[in-house]
Amino acid sequence: MTKGEIPAARNLPNGSTWKVDRAIKDTTGAVYYEVASNQWISAKNMTVNKAVETVNSNTNFSTFSSKGKVAVNPQKPTNNQTSNSNPDTASVAAAVLKSINDERAAKGVAPLSQTAALTNTANIRAKEISVKFDHQRPNGSMCFSAFPDGWGTEEENIAYRYKRPANEIAANIMNSFRAENFAPSHYTNVLSPDVKTVGVGVYRSGDRYYVAEDFMG
Repeated sequence: MTKGEIPAARNLPNGSTWKVDRAIKDTTGAVYYEVASNQWISAKNMTVNKAVETVNSNTNFSTFSSKGKVAVNPQKPTNNQTSNSNPDTASVAAAVLKSINDERAAKGVAPLSQTAALTNTANIRAKEISVKFDHQRPNGSMCFSAFPDGWGTEEENIAYRYKRPANEIAANIMNSFRAENFAPSHYTNVLSPDVKTVGVGVYRSGDRYYVAEDFMG
C-alpha cells in the first residue's frame, strides 16, 4: 500500500485462514479476534481451533459488524483489574520461570536452572521481539546468534500478552503452548529433556509484555 491514510476497514476472503493471538470484548459484549496488527474481525464471522486470550475494550465495534469486515486501529484494550494487573517485568519473568518448572514437574521432567548468561540473552531477545516478533532478529540473523557460546540443544519460545497479573500472563502463555497442534512446538521446548538451563526475559512496551524463553542443553 502506498503511503497515506489508513482505511477504516478492509474485507477478508471467505474461507481464508488467519493466525489469531488474542481477542477483545467490546462495550456491547461482542467478541472480536485480532487477525493482523491492531486489526479485528467479529467472532460471528470466524471460527478458531483453540482458546484465545480475551480482554475487555472500551471500543464499540458496531459499525464493523458486516460479514468479513475488519476494524482497523480501534482503541487499545483495557483490563478491568486492580493495580496488580500492571506488574513489573521481574515479577512476570519469575512467574514465567515458575510456570515452566511447574509444567516440567507435572510431567516428570527435571527442572531447569536459570543462568545469568541465558537471562541476558532472553532480555535482549524480549526487547528485540517488541520490534520484530520473530525468531529472526532485527539484524537478519537467527535468534541463536544471541545465545552464549556453547554446544548442544538451543531452543527459543516467544510470546506477548497485554497487562494483567504476572501469574495470569504466565498461565495464559503456558495454556497457549499446550494448545498448539504442531510439532515441534513451544510446548515441546518447555518439556524437552535435552535442555538443562533457561533464561527468561521480559520487555514492556506500552501495555504489552514481550516474553522470551531461551533454553540450552
